[in-house]
Amino acid sequence: MLRKVVVIITLVSFVFLQACTTTLYMPMDEFQHKTKSKKHIISGAETLDGQRYKFDITADNHAVIQADSIKAMLVDGSVVNLPLSQVKTVYIERFSPGKTIGLTLGILGSVAVVLILAFINSPIAAPGS
Repeated sequence: MLRKVVVIITLVSFVFLQACTTTLYMPMDEFQHKTKSKKHIISGAETLDGQRYKFDITADNHAVIQADSIKAMLVDGSVVNLPLSQVKTVYIERFSPGKTIGLTLGILGSVAVVLILAFINSPIAAPGS
């Protein structure tokens, strides 16, 4: 029984691992100025007319900036080319160490509580029985 509980907690914790990222909403002019030499995962964009786009950020489908536009695959599978002059805000995914530490401590705490409760509630066998 205890093994099943530990396995379930472990499997559920893997679902929350993606919570270790933070989405930054950066104005396009700031993005172009600050990120010239860095690689970022662009997860979406908002245009000047208020249209919002959510990009597919799986391993093979990262959005790329080509010349004067952002070329990306949307979550629904269609491809979009957004002129940089029409992009107001860029959504950037960043790894968050604080969230990772918090998640790890929460998982370890949960496992510790389950182990303690299991130990307290387990019957102790009498010697020689």
